[in-house]
Amino acid sequence: MKRQFIFYTLFCFYVLPAFVVFSLSQKEGVPFRAGETLYYNIYYKGVKVGTSVLKFKGEKKLGDRVVYYITFYTHTPYFKDLEKIYADKDTFLPLRVERKISRLAMPVMYISEEYDQEKREVVIRKRELIFSKKIVLRKKNVIDNPILSVYHYRLLDDLGAGDELILNFPRRRFRVKYEGVREIKIKNMQEKARVFRGYPVGFQVWLKEGKQKLPLKIENPRLFGYALVFTKVDYFDR
Repeated sequence: MKRQFIFYTLFCFYVLPAFVVFSLSQKEGVPFRAGETLYYNIYYKGVKVGTSVLKFKGEKKLGDRVVYYITFYTHTPYFKDLEKIYADKDTFLPLRVERKISRLAMPVMYISEEYDQEKREVVIRKRELIFSKKIVLRKKNVIDNPILSVYHYRLLDDLGAGDELILNFPRRRFRVKYEGVREIKIKNMQEKARVFRGYPVGFQVWLKEGKQKLPLKIENPRLFGYALVFTKVDYFDR
């Protein structure tokens, strides 16, 4: 049980935040369409331990506003995690996040996050069986989301090697440095990708060169070799 909890904690708080988001101006239009589904394998010390699926579902109503709706599902022998994410269409900043986490031999946990970007505030509610907890976090700047950063990055251009940018998540803030274009081997193919490194966490992110800027790999060498590795992309209507 202790190993399961450690695996879950490290994955949620160190691997997922490796997705980067930068507060720069975005291009008109988006290089992805509703139904785009990205598949990943999760590796630990070079051994596959699970899979993740990231799906952009397009527009959806949230209250009286139209937003983007995205889901992220992770499955391992130790836990399952389904996230439903609602994002502002112009900035890709989070507005609401709903999570259902199933852990081996433990109660299901439900988490909701309500963001007020004008107040720089997020209200987090956790529920597990009859227990519940509410946390209010306030920041000095707008609050980013690790998963939404995948899409926000793909709207950006004109980054120069050596550029440093700031990530502002609810519980952590750190720098990301763009290290330029390098080659990476994915599915026995050499791909050119833009490489980013986070400080002080030490993660690395590879994003494929080209119009779509597909995220190919997210790795944290300081956490015993955890990595998300791209396997394929599919397109569905919804």
